[in-house]
Amino acid sequence: MTPTPKLFNSTTPSKVPPCSHRSCGRVPAVENKEHRCLTCHVSYCSHGCRRSDSRRHGKICKQLAEGVERPDAWEPSMPCNEPRLSKWSPPKGLEAPISIPFTRLWLGTWLHGRPEQDVYRILVDTYRLRMDDVFVTTQKAEEDSIYSGRVTGLSGFHRFMGIAAATEGLLPPWWDEEAARECGRIGLPAVGLPQYILSAKISEKVVAGRYGDPTFATQLRIFGASVYGSYLEGLPGDVVLREMAYSESVTNRFLFPYYGDV
Repeated sequence: MTPTPKLFNSTTPSKVPPCSHRSCGRVPAVENKEHRCLTCHVSYCSHGCRRSDSRRHGKICKQLAEGVERPDAWEPSMPCNEPRLSKWSPPKGLEAPISIPFTRLWLGTWLHGRPEQDVYRILVDTYRLRMDDVFVTTQKAEEDSIYSGRVTGLSGFHRFMGIAAATEGLLPPWWDEEAARECGRIGLPAVGLPQYILSAKISEKVVAGRYGDPTFATQLRIFGASVYGSYLEGLPGDVVLREMAYSESVTNRFLFPYYGDV
């Protein structure tokens, strides 16, 4: 059985906004307006989530209130879990684009709040692009990848998911072993999605064309580095991430959290 993510249900979408706590994201059955910030109007599912998120939220609340329009009710047709900002990424290829993607990467919440199928597709393409980058930059093939002669990269992909799951908070709260199995299935030729099969290579050019966003390959690479714990030489690293996230904060008029508990 496919797990139902807590932030998005494509068959019965909720008009209640998801919890804004970075480690929660639960969608309550009914919105309690007592748990909504009166200044910037972001919502929480409980008093506990609002209280534990107060330090992080306090750094950006005023800027959100001044620079962002927040709708009164969550609309299922809107992109995921953020106020309306100036740009959504990616413009195509996923069910729901997100705002401020590099800020989310910086905070470790890039996959949080996305539809289930989007998470699966992103994980597959993160792994495939990382394997291609390793081969191109080092001329060495990663173990259990198609670059080492395997027919499919499924074994290597499952190892990649295991590393990601072992990193606290990197994957969405609903992620479990069943989700990992379902994610692996979309990469199988017989039952998966043709453009995501793990027996096919991918490149930066393919990523840009599929998602319509020239920065999306960089997003995948930065997330892949957060899984494996290292950047590949010659490819975007922490400096690029910090600059891109800061640029988002300037564009969208909120305080970028460089330091402290965020």
